Amino acid sequence: KNHELGHYVWNLYMNDKQRKNYTKLYNRAITQGTGSFYREYWMIDREEDFSENFALMIMKEKIKVPQLQYRINYIRTIFKTL
Repeated sequence: KNHELGHYVWNLYMNDKQRKNYTKLYNRAITQGTGSFYREYWMIDREEDFSENFALMIMKEKIKVPQLQYRINYIRTIFKTL
């Protein structure tokens, strides 16, 4: 459910600048390889990655992957502007 809510946020609430900024973080993670992702599935595209990271943020999962935590922290900043 939280993953699907992430798609909803991506498509309906984020503006172009926010999606572009997230895409930069996603592209940086892609160049760093699978170690920058919680699961390889997330590497499919930026929206799937966002939706999964959104779900982790909602569930307040403890993440020990610094590159992943950086993207989750960016998602938190988006909610400060909504």
